[in-house]
Amino acid sequence: MSLQKQPSHVRPEIWHTCATAAVKIPKLHSRVYYFPQGHLENASPSSSSITHTHSFLQSFRPFTLCIVSAVDLLADPHTDEVFVKLLLTPITNDVHLENPKEEVANLNDRNEVVSFVKTLTRSDVNNARSFHIPRFCADNVFPQLDLEAESSSQHLFVTDVHGEVSKFYHVCRGFPKRNMLYISEWNSFVKRKKLVAGDSVIFMKDSTGKIFVGIRRNTQFVAAAAEQKKDELEKAVMEALKLAEENKAFEIVYYPQGDDWCDFVVDGNVVDESMKIQWNPRMRVKMKTDKSSRIPYQGTISIVSRTSNLWRMLQVNWDEFQVSQIPRRVNPWWVELISHKPAPTPFPQTKKFRTTQSSAQLSDKKETLLNGDGFPVDIQRVRHDLVSISGPIHSHIILNSSETKFPATHNCNTKNDSDGSIMLFGKIIQPHVSNFHNSHIKGDDGYKSCGFGVKN
Repeated sequence: MSLQKQPSHVRPEIWHTCATAAVKIPKLHSRVYYFPQGHLENASPSSSSITHTHSFLQSFRPFTLCIVSAVDLLADPHTDEVFVKLLLTPITNDVHLENPKEEVANLNDRNEVVSFVKTLTRSDVNNARSFHIPRFCADNVFPQLDLEAESSSQHLFVTDVHGEVSKFYHVCRGFPKRNMLYISEWNSFVKRKKLVAGDSVIFMKDSTGKIFVGIRRNTQFVAAAAEQKKDELEKAVMEALKLAEENKAFEIVYYPQGDDWCDFVVDGNVVDESMKIQWNPRMRVKMKTDKSSRIPYQGTISIVSRTSNLWRMLQVNWDEFQVSQIPRRVNPWWVELISHKPAPTPFPQTKKFRTTQSSAQLSDKKETLLNGDGFPVDIQRVRHDLVSISGPIHSHIILNSSETKFPATHNCNTKNDSDGSIMLFGKIIQPHVSNFHNSHIKGDDGYKSCGFGVKN
């Protein structure tokens, strides 16, 4: 009876290159939050399965604060997928806290790994002999070829995540010359690695020049595999949940998925910092992404769950239409606050300011604006413009219930103490003075005036 294949330990820098830079593994002895609902989502992508088990989760605490007691970076013996196994110990009064450490030596070494990812096409998978290698990969990962020679070729020995070595034959030929990678019995290699179109092959070179190869499975393969063993995965989640509830150490296995939205073991400081923000609807946020991603999606918070369950407590309306790859329900540590000010809310256009109010009425309204009574937060920022009547302009304008009065130098109702008679060419002339105040003469705009109308 043959022994069952066991997962292989993988060097940290190789593991992280295969898993993508977006995946963050907690440090040994660090403080983390374990979210069982996120664990279930990771184990069972099917929403129906999550709904079926959701009632079971209600009887347990929504999260557990733990210490990372062990970190193992591994590779699946059947699919070459990288995954991590964590041993988590719930924090109690008996748990001794140590300084966090990197899982293995110094992970900064992974920055020295040069890599190239090639997504396999149908032609690559079906070709029994070879596939094309882009120039970048040939120049930066593989040893340099002498392109001046008639036949530019070399043998390469490439190590996979399990330590097994494959022999590659690299040749550059044709006109213009193209980099081709020939592998003995390529067809059997494809079958052995279970490669299909859409899978990605990662070629890597470390600081010593040693070449490695890893595999990332396409999302359809990952979803199908998870669906086949969902019962087994859900059972593992339930086991971890029960042990966590009893404050006993428990293991979790995590396979990185795509953009890695389901990070259910999160650094304690990250969660604590995100919860220092008093989240409210209409706050503007953007999705946190790694540096290689494009401009992050932005949106407006529409709902904030006020329960003790922090998992996906924010619902966000994203600005871009049909953003299918980003969930509407997100965790606070997935997003970054753009502004504490709520987003502006559309409201009907205000009517033109009329001068048919009494001074007392205007005074009351001004007081309301100053106090902000009855106004939502998002329009309080326009107070300055609305209440500027109390500034210097107010000292020169007096509002009356029936008309707009101006300073005395322009007042049509100013009375002259004298009778206004004048001497002209030796004769006394008594001019006729029109009383605009009592007349019904109006300007073109419908306002009584001294030859011009004023509207606010």
